[in-house]
Amino acid sequence: MDFKTNNSTAVPLSVVIVLASSSLFLLLLLVQPAIQTELAYSQQQQSNATQVEIVNGSSNPNNGRFYVPPEIQISSGSTVKWTNNDIAIHTVTQGNPSEADAGSELHFDSGLMPIGSTFEHAFNDMESVDYYCTIHPWMTGKVTIS
Repeated sequence: MDFKTNNSTAVPLSVVIVLASSSLFLLLLLVQPAIQTELAYSQQQQSNATQVEIVNGSSNPNNGRFYVPPEIQISSGSTVKWTNNDIAIHTVTQGNPSEADAGSELHFDSGLMPIGSTFEHAFNDMESVDYYCTIHPWMTGKVTIS
């Protein structure tokens, strides 16, 4: 099948398909950087949390470094993101080991965090919050909301 151009010249269908495909490809090349920029911005917006690392060796009480930084200060409405970079499972649980069985209502508890996993929590109304690892109670940290 042939198509006629404005000056009545016949153009084979295969040429029309190639031209249309090429035009679409060029359009995608032009749009791709904008899409990548938007995705990068979206990922950056999602990762604006204050970072706390559970360092390698945290399961050893002699390590001396557990949650790094051990104390952080954030503004109300901010999010904290903990990342388990140790070779052991950990938790991030509100409270402290001496009050573990006090029955207080928890505002956050990560549950078991496998190696390489993350846990995020947004803080709104609290002024100061202690947290610890229920598996390794020597691991303690603090979030202060201003």
